[in-house]
Amino acid sequence: MSSLALLDTSLDSTNDGDGIIVNSITALFPELLDLPRVPTHRLPRASELAIAENAAALVLTGTNILSAQLGKYGQWPLDKATISAYEGKIVFLGVGWWQYQNRVSRRARKLLSGLVHPAIEVAARDEYTRVKLESLGIPAVNTNCPTMWKLPERLEPLTGSGECVFTVTDYKPDLAQDTAILGLLSQRYDLVHIWPQGDNDLAYLAKFDLPTNSLVTGRGLPALESALKGRDYVGTRLHAGVRASQLARPSLILAVDNRGIEIGKDSNLRVVPRSSPRAQLEAALSLHASTSAALTLNSAAAQAWSEKFRAVITESLPVRDVTVFN
Repeated sequence: MSSLALLDTSLDSTNDGDGIIVNSITALFPELLDLPRVPTHRLPRASELAIAENAAALVLTGTNILSAQLGKYGQWPLDKATISAYEGKIVFLGVGWWQYQNRVSRRARKLLSGLVHPAIEVAARDEYTRVKLESLGIPAVNTNCPTMWKLPERLEPLTGSGECVFTVTDYKPDLAQDTAILGLLSQRYDLVHIWPQGDNDLAYLAKFDLPTNSLVTGRGLPALESALKGRDYVGTRLHAGVRASQLARPSLILAVDNRGIEIGKDSNLRVVPRSSPRAQLEAALSLHASTSAALTLNSAAAQAWSEKFRAVITESLPVRDVTVFN
């Protein structure tokens, strides 16, 4: 039994963005690839719970998994047995806060404090999350999202022509605005490829009157990566946009909640609110078609945190060779 395991946020997930996050983390730390994995989207089965119980440390792979009602929110269900198996073991790697929330329950504060591995701070993916954690007395550092650690210093401008990839977010629907944005893109681009990132995106898209110069791609990350070849990305899915940047494709993220807004604020990633009036969206598309974007990443903080993470891995897996982010 391994003394290190992953709390894998992509297992049994209905959102391919979780896969982008986990793949990015294991690319940064290849020694995590072969570790046993425990899901976060459901309660672990007996065999999975045994993995957690026998592990010295559990690496939780990102996402906006933290909330004011930790353990009660469906994204990360926790019962007494699971909490007992996780207590004092979790290394939080690039996590974010679920939504903007003012009051954190006393139960959630105590629970989260008890789960954190004592040897390393929580690696928060944005400043809002770091400040929220520090206000609860939980040491944290803003490392940005690990999906961004290897991005170039400057992101290429949008081409603004040819073809693009578009996404929607089924759990944050705005049919009128999403339809208007798709219409705008269909006027600016010859062809719009619509990639469904989540399981329910297709049902949401069925409500659209799709432009004739648009098509819905298949599901899965290979479909996204194929669609992105030679094309811009403009859409509401944050990590589809980050994946585009990883593949050196121009991207513009249309933020539907705190995640895109906060990550954009910290890093200068191209983000505009989806709710922006049409004139502002047109201006953003034109602006980003003429200028590159200089990222402002906390690379030193990510490097320092990675060195501490290396120590945790080395202690947990003393016989294995460790590769660190650099």
